[in-house]
Amino acid sequence: MCAAGVDHLPLPWGAMEHAFPQGKLLPFLTNLCIEAAGSCSEAVGYWDEDQHNYGYGFMDADGLPAVFAACPSLVSLSIWNALEPGDLTPLLQLPATVEAIDVGGEAWDDAAAGVLGQLTQLHSISWEGSDSVTDAGLHV
Repeated sequence: MCAAGVDHLPLPWGAMEHAFPQGKLLPFLTNLCIEAAGSCSEAVGYWDEDQHNYGYGFMDADGLPAVFAACPSLVSLSIWNALEPGDLTPLLQLPATVEAIDVGGEAWDDAAAGVLGQLTQLHSISWEGSDSVTDAGLHV
């Protein structure tokens, strides 16, 4: 299943809460991608006052536990340009069944590397398109 907008337009903020409401169960869903194509980055953007430029994302990590609860058989997860930068510790609630994760975008920085480093069940991590991750973050 791919949670992305139609014609490369992003999902509106809060759409994932409706796609994965509390109590929803998708026991046969094993692969999930939550993404916004780079071509629609302005449409998903928000103005970052600290950086004086646009950032990207249509959800924050606080919405991830509801997604994970709905998908107990998840094996792979892809999150590209979907998360707003911030605390990614809700990712630690990733089901133990998940073996592969693909990530990229503004939210994936050195702190995110520390969170991913705690997910010891992962066999594969693909990480692209994150300018804010450094060698120090990957040395976790």
